[in-house]
Amino acid sequence: MLYRDGHVSSAVNLLEEVVGISETPVEGQGQQARALFKLSQIHGENGREAESAALKERAV
Repeated sequence: MLYRDGHVSSAVNLLEEVVGISETPVEGQGQQARALFKLSQIHGENGREAESAALKERAV
């Protein structure tokens, strides 16, 4: 939602927080994978292909 409204840096910051929070509990792995994948999409759409590929790899 933030990203669609043009708030790219806010969306990235929020997704990075989700990744950090979800690293510990086993239940958080699904949320972490979704957040990493969404981050990879945002970076890819903004020309940051290397970061996008690395995040996509982490999401799997």
